[in-house]
Amino acid sequence: LPTSPRSPRLAGPRGADAVWGRSSLQQLVFSAAAGSLGFARRRAKRRATRPLVPRKQEIHHAGNDMKLLETTALEHTLLPPGPIVVAACDLDKTLFPPHGPNHVEQLKKNIGAMFDFEATGGFVFPVTGNNLIQAQQKFMEPGDKTRMLRDVGINPGIFTNGALVLGPDGQELEKHALGGLHLSGPEGEGPDFITGLLDFIDDASHASLVQDVGVCFLLPNDVAGYEAAYSNVEDYAQTVHNVTAKPLSRTNIIELKGEILMLCLLFPAVNIVNGMASREEYEQTILPRQVRLVEAMERQGLMQCRCSAKGVEGVGNGIKVIMMKDPWPEVDITVAGVDKGKALNRFLQHESILKHLGIGSVDPERHVAVFGDAPNDVPMFRDVGGLQPALRVRMPHSTDEALAELANHSAEVSDVLDMISSQRTNGVL
Repeated sequence: LPTSPRSPRLAGPRGADAVWGRSSLQQLVFSAAAGSLGFARRRAKRRATRPLVPRKQEIHHAGNDMKLLETTALEHTLLPPGPIVVAACDLDKTLFPPHGPNHVEQLKKNIGAMFDFEATGGFVFPVTGNNLIQAQQKFMEPGDKTRMLRDVGINPGIFTNGALVLGPDGQELEKHALGGLHLSGPEGEGPDFITGLLDFIDDASHASLVQDVGVCFLLPNDVAGYEAAYSNVEDYAQTVHNVTAKPLSRTNIIELKGEILMLCLLFPAVNIVNGMASREEYEQTILPRQVRLVEAMERQGLMQCRCSAKGVEGVGNGIKVIMMKDPWPEVDITVAGVDKGKALNRFLQHESILKHLGIGSVDPERHVAVFGDAPNDVPMFRDVGGLQPALRVRMPHSTDEALAELANHSAEVSDVLDMISSQRTNGVL
């Protein structure tokens, strides 16, 4: 693999907890103790996230923990409350920008800023809903898909919304498969969740609910679809992630249940406006269908499940459901206790990660920047070990209201990383 002097490894629950807004955010955690879906409905407050604008324009700051400094490099520069050591970065439509006329230019800026940030002692890693094969496509040289900018399989990162966590040299720190969950039956433990889900899909009484809905499974290094419910799977894999999906039979899927990290229920695509799915069309045509499908799954008893094997504390008591508008209209399902915030907290406390960083501890309020644009990014904006990260950067194109409430800046990845690198170079941090 090609190497870079900037980095030695480059290239080369009680009850149900729900958050609901008119944006694309619907996060539902179902535990075995939950008696009903119990949606908590609220309208997210419309509060504009402060834009971060470099050079000759004012930078608006949020909160008393931010200061403005003048430097020779930038007219105004953001000073976080401490030295930013790690940048936890979503991939789709964040580090990897939305497709459009500026896609390639912004991608090159983001990658360059990532290298520069790491050259000054920082560490950038993915915190993504992608599995390894999907994430690797985002770390290929723009214009030359044969060259890796980074081998995600041997570098630290958080994948499938936290269901797979890798440390240095690809060490597996956490792995939480949906096949390890078992449904609660009238006489005790029932079938595993994957078998129960396939039973639900195959039930003729659910035909109208699942019409044109594809069932996609993310394994560590594969994207697979249920051959009896394959709608949208191939388009999702190729259009969004530039990978090829594999159609699998019911028998094949059940055999692989111990490797299934995330389930994606793929609804028909909607029109794209400025690189993002049309919000109006999504809310009118897709969101109501997503809600009806999730409610039917609850009535079927699919939310009443738990992991019988001993694992990570707080993980495995039910499933977590996130309804997404982008990058594809889908319902994402992982093991409960698995999300970007919880995974990031455990990741930053792991001995191997601290050793990789060369520090004794990471304080989210001083050392961490998070970047995202979608509902699955909300947990790491809201809570990393009971604390909010110092910089919570929402992408300018994001339409998610809950993310806007939690973010303290709106900017491209490159703008923020370049500013931090400049501060370090000039001795500000």
